[in-house]
Amino acid sequence: MTDLIVSAATPCVQYIADGSGRSYGFPFPLLAAEDLAVWLDDAPSAIAFTVSGLNSSGGGSILFATPPAAGLRITLARRMAIKRETDFVEGGEFRARALNEELDRLTLLLQQVDALAGLALRAASADAPASLTLPPAAERAGKLLGFDADGNAGAMQLHEEGAATAAMNAAGHAAEAAAAAAAAMQAQQQVLHFTNQPQGFLFDADGVQTDFLLPVAPVGETALWVFVGGIFQRPPSWSLENRWLRFATPPPAGARRVAGLIGSAGIAQDSESRFQHLAWEMARLTSLAAQMLPQSRIGLGPNQLAPAWATFKS
Repeated sequence: MTDLIVSAATPCVQYIADGSGRSYGFPFPLLAAEDLAVWLDDAPSAIAFTVSGLNSSGGGSILFATPPAAGLRITLARRMAIKRETDFVEGGEFRARALNEELDRLTLLLQQVDALAGLALRAASADAPASLTLPPAAERAGKLLGFDADGNAGAMQLHEEGAATAAMNAAGHAAEAAAAAAAAMQAQQQVLHFTNQPQGFLFDADGVQTDFLLPVAPVGETALWVFVGGIFQRPPSWSLENRWLRFATPPPAGARRVAGLIGSAGIAQDSESRFQHLAWEMARLTSLAAQMLPQSRIGLGPNQLAPAWATFKS
């Protein structure tokens, strides 16, 4: 092996294929052809290639057998096996060349490890001390990665952070606010009409209960949106019998685990129409509450609820 000058460099380079080029360079030293990993988009290259420029301080290049398709992302990265197969004999001849080769290999490996570490999620060097150690697999299974008030990493229930549940909680609070506002306004002898208005519902689940009594009887299954832990549920996972929402299997235990909205009318089955209609129902419900209570009592305005649900897809 020739003497190498190992400059500070990230042992990875990327290109976007133009559909005609076959040769692509890598500006970092490479000791052996098998030390180079080549990806096309996110998969190892299925196109054969040859490597030239080994043991060169300035790097080398690869030549594909056929040009990669236009638009493909080409990634060339050094991926050396972390091992040592040489040894210096006690009392043997000291050879500077052998020592230089070992130091070169160690430096190349350190660059490789540093590049991989740079892709990891990590705290800033000047950040305040915090625990970023994940809990055991059994404790984090089916949960989201989150951080507490001190920046410590932990696992959170999906329904605690899900956009669906957050919006449904807001709808439920808006429904409660609307009802409270109606009572207050009626006490002031002002007439309010709540006929044909959407209504939200929120239930705690104990892991055993399958039947939940809705506040009103929906006009049909297509006027009912049901979520368990923020995940949209469709029949036959549940059925409707007058005011009773009946699940085929008990929803997992958890506070405010079962959530949903009873629409003012049945609508189409396709998800796009359903969720557009859901956004409209929530906007109407929150707008009604906003007319009767201060905005701080509601938490979200109709202009915030509607876009959230209009973009949510099952």
